[in-house]
Amino acid sequence: MNRKKLLVWLLILLLAACTGQKTPAATSVPSTTNPTAASLPMATATPQPRELTICTRLEPTSLYPYDGYSSLSKQTALMLLSGTLPGQIAPNPLELVESRREVVTLSLGDMVMDSSGQIAPLVAGLKLWPAGCHSPECALSWDGSSEFKMDQMVYIWRVQEAAAWQDGTPLKAKDYWLGSHAASSDPSRMNRWYQDITASLHVEDEAELIWKLVPGMGRFAASEEQFPWTPLPSHLLEGIAYSDFASQQILQESLPAWGPYLLEHWNKGTAMHFVPNPGYPAERSGLWAYDAIELRFLREKSQALTAFSAGECDILDGSYRFTAAEIEAHGASASLGRPEELSMLVMGVKPASYDDGQPLWNDEEPDFFRSFELRKALWACLDLNSHFEDLAAFFYPTGYQRPRFKPPVPPALPEPRAALEALGWQDADGDPNTPRLAKGVEGVKDGTPFKLRLLSGQSAADAEYAAFIVKQLGSCGIAVEHQALSPQELYAPGPEGPLFGRSFDLAIVYFQSSGLPFCLDQTALAVPKADNNWVGMNISGFSDPLADAACFSDAGVNEDDSLTLTHNYVIGPLIPHPEFWLGLETDKR
Repeated sequence: MNRKKLLVWLLILLLAACTGQKTPAATSVPSTTNPTAASLPMATATPQPRELTICTRLEPTSLYPYDGYSSLSKQTALMLLSGTLPGQIAPNPLELVESRREVVTLSLGDMVMDSSGQIAPLVAGLKLWPAGCHSPECALSWDGSSEFKMDQMVYIWRVQEAAAWQDGTPLKAKDYWLGSHAASSDPSRMNRWYQDITASLHVEDEAELIWKLVPGMGRFAASEEQFPWTPLPSHLLEGIAYSDFASQQILQESLPAWGPYLLEHWNKGTAMHFVPNPGYPAERSGLWAYDAIELRFLREKSQALTAFSAGECDILDGSYRFTAAEIEAHGASASLGRPEELSMLVMGVKPASYDDGQPLWNDEEPDFFRSFELRKALWACLDLNSHFEDLAAFFYPTGYQRPRFKPPVPPALPEPRAALEALGWQDADGDPNTPRLAKGVEGVKDGTPFKLRLLSGQSAADAEYAAFIVKQLGSCGIAVEHQALSPQELYAPGPEGPLFGRSFDLAIVYFQSSGLPFCLDQTALAVPKADNNWVGMNISGFSDPLADAACFSDAGVNEDDSLTLTHNYVIGPLIPHPEFWLGLETDKR
């Protein structure tokens, strides 16, 4: 394998993890039969220039990191400029040198994180975690006058001496401070979260930053892996207001580099051309040894596949949404990336109609999902582990090793039909084709048939999922009516929209990764309702105080939560949507 092919493979394997912002921690990369970068043979030097062409579907609107817009191509471009491709990360110019917990004494009005995870000013009656406490059992309500102390996380970051911008100007702590302030206008979910949990960001000297989280915020793993804000060149932005940064041409079209590559030119509508940054101090190897990398824009999938076959594209990224049939037809080597979206089945545990506090008997919707045991029985009916291969066949080419569904253990799922009987859902006529009837089920009138409405989008994948769900639940005596809606109808704002208005039984939905732990979007604070203008990702309406506390405290969360059923069996994945990056077989060049 020559050097170009080796590095094509290397880039495929490394870029595959970059299809979205970092997820929580919400996602894990499914297994693949492709070789890992570590298993590839050493490359041998070649005299000819080494260039790589990545073809992508959409051209970025700008390179400014904080305009609230993101695309796969924009992320790839920014990662080339910064040297932050997962698995091939260049030496980080900003290093975490210390993290510690300090005890601080609070004053009235100080911003804190309360025991529910809400960022709020300190007032009498607020329930808090005192110093040394990070669980619901030891939370206290402040009386408004007594001295109150809480833990506060402090992170100290230092800029490395050799780090510099592409014009040779040394990179400074002030550049990262400037990036954090410019980010205040970025509406993205991840940036808002980081802004909210920041108590202060202080420039200690030209090289050192001190970042303090709000008191009550526990050790947050993502905060220690990488500084959350991209630096901006303060020496080029003197006298310009933060609000005007997004309109500056130097930030929109030629963001200065501080990593291994710089943007040499951008032919609008055609391509971005990257060349090595002469000011980059670290040794160049692997991906960073290319003489040039081009990010080419080909909007139509057919055009991209033709260019790929002709050798004009070394890589087609995941933005083209390749099907298993297309991958097989072109004989390409496919590398599976982290999914941008997670296809989830959500139970409408607590509809918005329950928020008025009226007795459930007066509500139009039966309380089907109140029981934890009932929810377990429904997941047992679906039996995703046994049927995962059938579902996955729609997405994966023949012979490709598919990810496995991870069944929740412990506890083991029950035998579903016996569990439904024990819970009061009786098969009165012995006919499996008719729905079970309620008898003594709390929150459901006797004689109510177990009939559910399943909402989804109109894609072929949704149709596959819905047919599977209807069949599986039907075999347990649960009738399911499937209704396919347009995205505008399905994801319409609350209270009218069925999802964000929390008016559904079952729904197949897609969660875009926010780059934050998945649990943050499933707490009580994330339930869309009238009090928060129907904004929030916890459309099931269900929350668990213990799970919420674990999410916001040092207890942390299971990084695989987004790819396994939650411990309360409210939401779970059907299958992560794969995004294939197509690279070349060794005989293609």
